Amino acid sequence: MPQLRIDMHSYRWVGHGTVAFFSVCCVGAAASAQYWPSVVFAIFAFVGLYIGLGAGSFTTNSEGIAYESHLGKWRILWTEITSAEHSALGTLVLRGGNKRFVLSPPTWWPRSLRPEAIRFVSEQLTVRQITPQLSKTADYKWMKNTRVVS
Repeated sequence: MPQLRIDMHSYRWVGHGTVAFFSVCCVGAAASAQYWPSVVFAIFAFVGLYIGLGAGSFTTNSEGIAYESHLGKWRILWTEITSAEHSALGTLVLRGGNKRFVLSPPTWWPRSLRPEAIRFVSEQLTVRQITPQLSKTADYKWMKNTRVVS
């Protein structure tokens, strides 16, 4: 299987749009001498900046799956995965030992890669006889013990 690269450009657009919108709101509030609302708008603009910087790309192949963004690199091997969880929104959490790797919902993936990537991830889980279980905490998008130090 060749390597698949799933770019999360849709997350990046959300982040950039959030920064642009709330920056304009922040400047407008400050210009109107509304300083407390200006601070709140600035906080939302920084949240958008975090979203934009955190939006990277997933790379998957027969060895494992990795995520890379401006905030870091994360990776888990298919052989390390022992269980999986999914949320009602589609987030997939791959677990192995004390590791937690989060795969964003396919609705945010590029449409051109979506069917092939879903099929590949499903095949990898099927080969390992792993059935994702519904979880209320799967949408908490934090990785655990999968950061790659380069």
